[in-house]
Order: sequence, then C-alpha cells, then structure tokens
Amino acid sequence: MKNFLKILLILFISTIVGFLLLLIAYALPAGRIEKNLEKSLTIFEKEETYERDIYNYDNTQLDNFTDAIMLENASYIGDQSIVDKAINVYKYNNHSDPRESLILQLKNKEHKTLSPYSRYWHGYLVLLKPFLLFFSYNDFRYINIIAGSLLVAFIIYMMQKKKLDSYILPYLISILLINPSTIFRSLQYSTIFYLFNISVLLLLLFDDKLKKRYIYYFLFVGILTSYFDFLTYPAATLGMPLILCIILNSDLKWLEKIKMIIKNSFFWGVGYAGMWICKFILGTCLFGTEILKSSMNQIKIRTSFETQYESITIKEIFKRNILKYNTKISLIIFALFLAYIIYKIIKYKIKFNKKMLLDLLPYLLICLIPFAWYVALSNHSYIHNSFTYRTLIITIFAGLSGIIYILEKNRRSKNERKK
Repeated sequence: MKNFLKILLILFISTIVGFLLLLIAYALPAGRIEKNLEKSLTIFEKEETYERDIYNYDNTQLDNFTDAIMLENASYIGDQSIVDKAINVYKYNNHSDPRESLILQLKNKEHKTLSPYSRYWHGYLVLLKPFLLFFSYNDFRYINIIAGSLLVAFIIYMMQKKKLDSYILPYLISILLINPSTIFRSLQYSTIFYLFNISVLLLLLFDDKLKKRYIYYFLFVGILTSYFDFLTYPAATLGMPLILCIILNSDLKWLEKIKMIIKNSFFWGVGYAGMWICKFILGTCLFGTEILKSSMNQIKIRTSFETQYESITIKEIFKRNILKYNTKISLIIFALFLAYIIYKIIKYKIKFNKKMLLDLLPYLLICLIPFAWYVALSNHSYIHNSFTYRTLIITIFAGLSGIIYILEKNRRSKNERKK
C-alpha cells in the first residue's frame, strides 16, 4: 500500500512538473522559432516525405512526415492561452502532407486550418522549442551526429571501466543494426535513442545506488518515455536497461533474474501507461472529454488487427519488422559475429548442456519483449514498420549478450577448475 501511494505521488508530481515545463516552453517567442526554421526550408523542399539515405534500403528511411509535425508544433504561434496550447498542441494544417504544410507555412506564411494533437504529451517540445530559438533544423542534424556519437562512445568507455568489455561488441552491433546515421538525421527517431542510451549510461554510472531502487528507476524511465516519445520504438527504453541489469547482476541465479525482469517491466509499464493516463485526466479536467474520446479511439485503432484496407495477422506483423534487417550489411554483421562465437566455442572447448539453457532463459525472455509489443500494438507495428522495426534492438542485444554470458561463464569456470 505504501509503495502504491508513493507511485501515485510520483505520477502526480511528474504530471505537474511535465505540464509546467510545457507552459514554460509555450511562453517562448514562437516567431523567432519560425524564422530559424526558414533557414532549413531547403531540406524539406529537396527531400521527400519518406526520404531514404540509401536507395532501396528500407531501414534508411527518414520520417520527414513526423519531423514536420514536430516542427509545426514547435513553431505554432496562435493566440490561444499557453494552457490551451500546452494541452492541445496545435499546428496549422495547410496540406494533407505535413512536409508540404510546413513548406507552405515557412515559404508563403500560410496559416489555414487549426489541427490539435492532444493525445500525446509532446514533451520533446520542452527541449525542441528552446533549441530552435538559437538553431535551425540543419543545426539539429549536425549537432545530433556529434552528441549521439559521443553518447555511444561514453557508454563503451563506461562498459570498459565496469569490466564489461565482452558486451561491447553486442552493444555496438545492436546500435549499428538500427542505423544510427538515419536516426541522427531525424527528430522522431532520436528521442528513444537518447532515452534508452542515457538510461543505460545511468545504470553504468550509478548501479550501486540504483540496485535497491530498480523499481523506481524503471518507473521514471517509463514516465519519461511516455512524456517525450511520439510512439516510435518506446519498448527499447525498457529492454535495453533490463539487459544491462541482468549483466550487472550476473551472480544472481536465473530464476532471480527472471523475477527482476518481470518486476521491473511491470513498473516501467505503470510509469509509461500511468503518465499517458495522467495526460488524459489533465486534458479532460481542463478542456472536457473530447481528448479522452479521441485518445480512446486511437488506442482502439492502434491495437486492432485491421488497417484501413485489410485484416492483418501476427505473422505478417513480425515479418514486416524482421525483414527490415534483411540487407547484405546486416547479414554480414551477423555472419561475422557467428564466426566469432564459433571461434570462442572451439578455443574454450565449450560443451552445451541443460544448465546453460537455464542461464539463457532471462535473456530469451527479454528477447520476446518486441514481439509482445508488436502483438499489443498490432495495427501501429504493421503500418509503421519503417521505424517500429528498431524495437528489435532489444532482441539483438539480449540474444548476443546471452551468448556472450554463456561463453564467459564457461570460460571462468574452466579457469577456476584449473586453479
């Protein structure tokens, strides 16, 4: 009961703080933001709505559709109160394609139909609006390459410092396979990339302090994911820290690890869903039930096994996401890792047994998280596979880390026997 009340208090405080931050963001001069965006007009004129970095490589597809929405939201001027703007998050609907709409807004100063987007928190505006006061969208892409690369490099450094060198390769392969070069050019894709990597980094930096507070750590990660994300590949903020948790607690027995996974996943879910529910409650209290009705309708659509044109199956959802990794480069990376594993097995003369399978179970359980997510958000995962495929970073990192764990454990036990 005490924990339950504490969680409710955390959600309440998070809602108030999140709302206040949005009010501050909307108090900033949007006219100056629009002027800075005009410097990036060429990008949206030259690039397609779903531009590809590399022709015929589906996993290099940008989402200028959603980036344009985010920029329209950030640059909206309007004469509504900042409370109204913070809850309903307006943009001008000048065209059915947001990229074209943004071009018309920036080039011809067209401000036509108002379009609210109230079902998300849009917490990214807390960072995006101040950024756009001083920088352009072009600057964002350039700075993002530097910041994202430094973050990955720092995580690798910390993994070395924590003597987790063996897990650096699985981490790097996982990052490479979700195509960071495309992520760094996209607002929409970057949010979760930073959230899961910063979450992993915090575990590496403060694991000793967080060990007894994992449930609150995952609760906060879930809250922040709900607040900042635009429903891209949010489960990554659960799966990636979970993997690191069981790596950092490798001395625990397999059953204890599974209990840890289930408990932490539950609290992440409470934070994620709870923060979203708090937005519905706040919006309903201030502006009536329309936000709730709209949100419930979208939830119904996104969790259905139907699209506008056809019925879909679980098999098709899995296939559309998995096949994004069906490129020569991805296959070469997997082949090289397999060769590395075979070399280790031969070198250490490893023989597989039932105990190894039990040791693998926690990793295998985490591997299933993306597939559970795809089933839960079936319609969304089917239609938006161009970015939901990145949820499989969890399966990749967990699978590769599990193999490394088995090899390392076997090697250590052999060395101990020799002594």
